[in-house]
Amino acid sequence: MPEVEQRREQLPGAIADTGDRASSRSLLVGPDGRVAAHYDKIHLFDVDIPGRATERYSESATTLAGTRVVAAKTPVARIGMTVCYDIRFPALFHRLSVLGTDIVVVPAAFTVPTGEVHWLPLLQARAIESLVYVVAAGQWGEHAGGRKTYGHSLILGPWGELLAELPAGPGVVCADLDMIRLAELRQRFPTVSHRREL
Repeated sequence: MPEVEQRREQLPGAIADTGDRASSRSLLVGPDGRVAAHYDKIHLFDVDIPGRATERYSESATTLAGTRVVAAKTPVARIGMTVCYDIRFPALFHRLSVLGTDIVVVPAAFTVPTGEVHWLPLLQARAIESLVYVVAAGQWGEHAGGRKTYGHSLILGPWGELLAELPAGPGVVCADLDMIRLAELRQRFPTVSHRREL
């Protein structure tokens, strides 16, 4: 695989790694099996699930927040990297669009309660506002302690349209991503260039 160009931006105020926490890392693997790029999740999931007194998450207790925004140029397209809870933060997707991202990948383990109401609309919003394809791999099933993840792996077009979906169970989701159509859409509807820093 040709060398992958990465645009990595250091976030201001990043906390140094003390070595006692892991990273929630997404890997971009090339056809040759080598890791071409990696992204460490920036936004950590420290929440109490509304309406579920016993469902509490404190990701920051064991996970170090990432410090870099990553957009990797591949022979196919520039791929922006995110993980799970990041989809609730549009500023990250805005930054990826400024870096020229065409496709955003979102590996995730959304819980069932939040997945049922937020998974699809949040992903659609990110695709539409950044005019990107979104490829979201949703972990599915029941896990230790009774935690259930929502699944619904999917691929969305830049207009928010659902191109492919796997609601539950193991499997593969595929769709054609038309980069010519994407360029034409961005030219006709240039919302990314119309943005103003507030």
